[in-house]
Amino acid sequence: MNKSFLVSVILPLYNGRDFVAASVQSVLEQSYKNLELLVVDDGSSDGGAEEIPEDSRIHLFARRNAGVAAARNFGISRAKGGFIAFIDQDDCWYPEKLKLQVDVLEKKSKTGYVLTRMHNRLVGTTVRPAWLKPELLSEDPVGFLPSTLLVRRQIMLEVGGFNEQYINASDMDWFLRADELGVPREILDQVLIIRNIHGANCSYDNRTCKKEMFAILRQKIKSASRGKICE
Repeated sequence: MNKSFLVSVILPLYNGRDFVAASVQSVLEQSYKNLELLVVDDGSSDGGAEEIPEDSRIHLFARRNAGVAAARNFGISRAKGGFIAFIDQDDCWYPEKLKLQVDVLEKKSKTGYVLTRMHNRLVGTTVRPAWLKPELLSEDPVGFLPSTLLVRRQIMLEVGGFNEQYINASDMDWFLRADELGVPREILDQVLIIRNIHGANCSYDNRTCKKEMFAILRQKIKSASRGKICE
């Protein structure tokens, strides 16, 4: 494996004190060591940044609250790596996550990004939210989420950053734009992410997310219809 590929890992932090230390540790314990971790504190009020350990690979940025999409975009603008990964403040990676994904991008030059399967885990006594079907707790689905994503820097620039008008669905919008551009992807069959679900998740009460998802889909359908009319 060519160790010259630097992976820039971007972690948006907003009032995630209870979970962020474990998330950061899962990044630092990756078997793939050539990485930098950019923690973007998006105006937290709970002192979560105090949980970030001192490590030469960690870069901590503090900014006014502007939302998770803006925090990810800020991280992208500061990233130095040829590959870019994301992890949410309450998710954790298995140690081989980055190595297995980097191996794919090294071997398959036409692949633009790599996803993995994930394990959804209810934290403590958290009640299963209505949108989370029971089988999603046992079947370890493919994760179309930032935390499962490793993407080439050039592809990220071509697709563009995350749309900051969306509070919760900017990741869905990104994946749809990548599909529209025909970006080739690979999906690893391994479970390499633990997605912790708890009452403080942005997506726990997903009414805002559903509204945004429907708005995105309506816009995509409208754009496709215009394209057919113009042909």
